[in-house]
Amino acid sequence: FTRLMGGLHWNPQVRINAVTMRRDAVYYALHMPWENTWLAAPTRYNAIRRALKTAGVQVKDINVTLGGCAFWHAVISIKKQSGEGKNALLAALSVMDLKHVVVVDDDIDVWNAMDVEWAIATRVQGDRDVFVIPGARAKPLDPSLAVMPPGVVPTGAKVGIDATIGEGIPKERFERIAYAYADRAKIADYVGGKADPAPAAGGNDEKLIAAVAAKIVALIEKTPLYYQDVAAHCARRHQQVLPWPERRDVVGAGQHQPVGALAFDRRSAGRIGLRQIDAAQHHRRPGPAGPR
Repeated sequence: FTRLMGGLHWNPQVRINAVTMRRDAVYYALHMPWENTWLAAPTRYNAIRRALKTAGVQVKDINVTLGGCAFWHAVISIKKQSGEGKNALLAALSVMDLKHVVVVDDDIDVWNAMDVEWAIATRVQGDRDVFVIPGARAKPLDPSLAVMPPGVVPTGAKVGIDATIGEGIPKERFERIAYAYADRAKIADYVGGKADPAPAAGGNDEKLIAAVAAKIVALIEKTPLYYQDVAAHCARRHQQVLPWPERRDVVGAGQHQPVGALAFDRRSAGRIGLRQIDAAQHHRRPGPAGPR
């Protein structure tokens, strides 16, 4: 079950004369390590759940991980009350064979390794939330143990990681990001190649465009600005601001754009310049050099 080759040793030799079976018999053939290892996980699961129930901890879910050979590792999510993160660890580590246990809050998906690692990264302080229990009974097949003489029961260490939100820490710190209008998005539209409609221009008033261009040039001549800074400046003057264009919409060298259109180019570290394009020629006037 460790996915490792074992050493050579003497085993009893059995000679079979005959095998009898009923009609339509089911033959059980389990091969190491996968088939029998997967069956071990439910046995550890039940033992952990019983131990936590005895400790009075309300469990949401348990994952006896296959990466831990279905014996040695477990991730447990609990509906925590004060101090129960440590209590849950102590109860779970009393279960035979378990070496390393992580306890998380009930907002963490124990079946999602990235979610569990995120909980460890954002909710654990090593001096407060990680503890080691030395000298605990170990499984003889653990390859990390020192070599023991025959007949001696090996001992090793058990490790508990309390990845729940610590007492006294506001839960508001752990409010996850949310995306506007995510509930309205239809993945099928985008898989099928549907694109959002391009914003319509408000006309080709060349005088107005030239006036706006002059104001923006004057604005960025003094100091480099991010696009959002220019957008905010225009918005304060009740001018319509279009979203930053996709890369395919930005005009490059040798490309053409309709009369009187304005496009903003990225510079190093987000600096922008202004490009005004007319039918006769392409004139480029960048902002001052240097990143912001």
